[in-house]
Amino acid sequence: MSLESNKQLCRDYFTAFLARDTACWARHISPDFVRHDPGLPFEVRGPQAAEAVRQHLAGMGNRAAEDGLTEDDVSRLIDGE
Repeated sequence: MSLESNKQLCRDYFTAFLARDTACWARHISPDFVRHDPGLPFEVRGPQAAEAVRQHLAGMGNRAAEDGLTEDDVSRLIDGE
């Protein structure tokens, strides 16, 4: 994959995550995917876990998980600005 393809995949992930797009998660997150995140108090496995992560972040006061990031915010994250 090219750098631009990878960046677009990241943008698509953030868009799907914030929109709770379970169809996109099912297409792009493998059922045997495991997210190793010591900051989470639960195991994240497969596409269905994306919603659990979103709920956890929203419960911790992460407004981005609840209110959404702007397109500019996502671009800055992906482009490293």
